[in-house]
Amino acid sequence: MPATDYWVRVLAAQPRPKPVRRAAKDRAPASFPLLEFLVLQMLQHSEMYGLEIVQALSRHRLPGISQGPGVVYALLKNLASDGVLVSRRVAGTPKVYYRITVAGAARLEAVRQVWIDIEEAVQTVSVHS
Repeated sequence: MPATDYWVRVLAAQPRPKPVRRAAKDRAPASFPLLEFLVLQMLQHSEMYGLEIVQALSRHRLPGISQGPGVVYALLKNLASDGVLVSRRVAGTPKVYYRITVAGAARLEAVRQVWIDIEEAVQTVSVHS
């Protein structure tokens, strides 16, 4: 039996791996922490509606960070369900306004401190390199 026939049969007998599910175009869970920080930062001074947040983020393209509407709206929904944001719907319009809660302000401060710590670590590594 030729070697090629042998390998064809061996490979055909192997179980096929399950296909890897690709994330939806606008889903990027890895980008949620940075987007969460930016959204909380925007909402710390005033409430905004969803599309307004999407548009504000789109003015600042962040390389490697998915900022599409699907990602932002999923994040807003998650933050609201976690009690970090509260939402209110405006009657007669599709607009949903979001504002930060006391828990959200505490979370923002904690995340802000992490960013400060990261910046200090980067500066330390840069100085000692």
